[in-house]
Amino acid sequence: MLLDDQAPSWRRSIPPIVAGFAPPDTVSLARLADQRRLQAAVQDLLMSVGGDPRSALLTIVHAAAGAVTAVVTAPLVLEGRLLEIPADQLGIVFRDGQPAGYWVGRARWLPAARPVTRLGAMAVAMLVPVLAACHGVAKISARGLDNVMLDALAAGYRRCERMAGREPDPDAIVELAAGAGRPTYRPARTLPVLVDGGPSVTFHVPATCCVLTTDVSPGACPTCPQRPDDDARRASVVTWVAQMDDEDFCDVTGRARIAADPGTLEELR
Repeated sequence: MLLDDQAPSWRRSIPPIVAGFAPPDTVSLARLADQRRLQAAVQDLLMSVGGDPRSALLTIVHAAAGAVTAVVTAPLVLEGRLLEIPADQLGIVFRDGQPAGYWVGRARWLPAARPVTRLGAMAVAMLVPVLAACHGVAKISARGLDNVMLDALAAGYRRCERMAGREPDPDAIVELAAGAGRPTYRPARTLPVLVDGGPSVTFHVPATCCVLTTDVSPGACPTCPQRPDDDARRASVVTWVAQMDDEDFCDVTGRARIAADPGTLEELR
C-alpha cells in the first residue's frame, strides 16, 4: 500500500499508527501467535502489571484487538473503506515493554460486498492464533479468551460508530459476529445513562469481564459486569465521562456535551 493512501481515521488513533517500515520493538500479530515470541512479550510486560503473567497476556489480547479496531474497523466505519492486511503486516509497537502504538505494513484497500461480515472473518483470522498461543502459555480458558476478543471487536466497532456521530447499530454487531463464525455470540446488553443535561447515552455491559476476573478491580471498566448493579455502573460512567475533555466526550457519546442544571450530575452519582 502506498503511504500517501493512508486512511484519514488513522490520524485520530490513540495510540498512534505508523505505516510503512516497522519501528524498533514492533511485534506483528503473526509473531504473537508463536508461543515463544508471545512469552517474550509477556516477560517485558510483567513489571508494569505487577508480575502477573495472566494480566500481561490479556493486555496483549486487548492490544491486538485494538490494532484491528484502529487499523481496519475505523476506516470501514468512518470512511466506508475495507482494508485487507495479513497478520504479519499488522503489529503492536512496544515501548519500555508496554503497547504504545500500532504498525501497518503492506496492505490494500478492497471493494467488498457485506463488508462487516468480511471484517469479522479477517479479524478472527488474525486474532484466533494469538488466542491459541495465550491458551497454550497460561491455560486461560479458551472460551473466555474468545469472548474477550469478540467483546473487544464489538466495543471497538461501536466506538467507531460514535466517532462517526451516529448511534451504534446492534445489527452490525450481529453481522460482525456472524462473519467471525460466532453466530451464537451474546452481545453486550444496553445501559442508558444520563451523563449530562442532554438525552441519555447508551453504554453496554458485556457478559464477560474483559480481564476474566470475578472481582471488581480498582481499574475496572465503568460498565464491568462484576460491578454490583446497574446503579453502580451508571455512577461509574458519570464519573468517567465528567473527566473527559470535549473531544473525547464527543467520541465516546457521539454528541457534544450539554450543560446540566446545577446539582443534576451530583444526584446521578
